[in-house]
Amino acid sequence: MVDAESLGLARTQADALATRLEEAGEGGRSGPNRRTSRARSVLVVGQIGLTLVLLVASGLLVRSFENLKAVDLGFDAENVLSMQIFMSSTRYPDAVARRAFMADIESRLAGIPGVEGVGTRDALGARHGAHGHRARR
Repeated sequence: MVDAESLGLARTQADALATRLEEAGEGGRSGPNRRTSRARSVLVVGQIGLTLVLLVASGLLVRSFENLKAVDLGFDAENVLSMQIFMSSTRYPDAVARRAFMADIESRLAGIPGVEGVGTRDALGARHGAHGHRARR
C-alpha cells in the first residue's frame, strides 16, 4: 500500500537525484541544465500519474463498498443475534456430545419470551461452506 510517508520519501529521493544530476552536469555553470530539468519533469509527471491512479482506485473501492451495502442478503437481518461457541474437545469429544449440547442450547433459547426462531450452523457466512443443523419456530 502506498501512503503519504512513502510518497514523501519518493519525493525526497527524486529531489536528491535531481540535485546530483545537476551537480554532475553543472561544469561551472549555475542553474539547472537540460538533463536535470527533464529528469525533474519526468519525476513530477510520474508522481501526478501515480496520484491519479490512486485517486481513481480509491473511488472505485468506495463505490464497490456502497454497492456491497446495497446487496439483498435474502433475509431480514434486523433483530438477529449471532454468536460463536467454541467447544473443547475434552468436554465434547465426539459429534454426539456436541449435537446434544447444541440441542440443549437451542431448546433454552427457544424458551425465551419473544424469540421467534432458533437455528444453529457449523459456521457463519458463505466462505466457510457451512451447513445448517436445524431451525425451530
